[in-house]
Amino acid sequence: MIINCIFSEPVEIATDNWEYSAINCTGTDPTSTTALILNADTGAEFYLDKKINYGDVLILVFLLSFFIFCIFKVVSDFFIPRRVTKF
Repeated sequence: MIINCIFSEPVEIATDNWEYSAINCTGTDPTSTTALILNADTGAEFYLDKKINYGDVLILVFLLSFFIFCIFKVVSDFFIPRRVTKF
């Protein structure tokens, strides 16, 4: 893995003693499971995980089953109308 860092915004903390207040690093790792997403307009950034864990699978199964049930319910109510009983 190669990491390239650029130090910027030097700050003098004492006479002839400098520190940098900002650092920007980029790296190349083909086995990395995360990706950095950066918005060029606002500067917002977040990391996206490239793998799915059991919690993600559980949420997806729940949402998909709810979605399929709702579609089935709407389609069945449309094609098979309920009988109206009079008292």
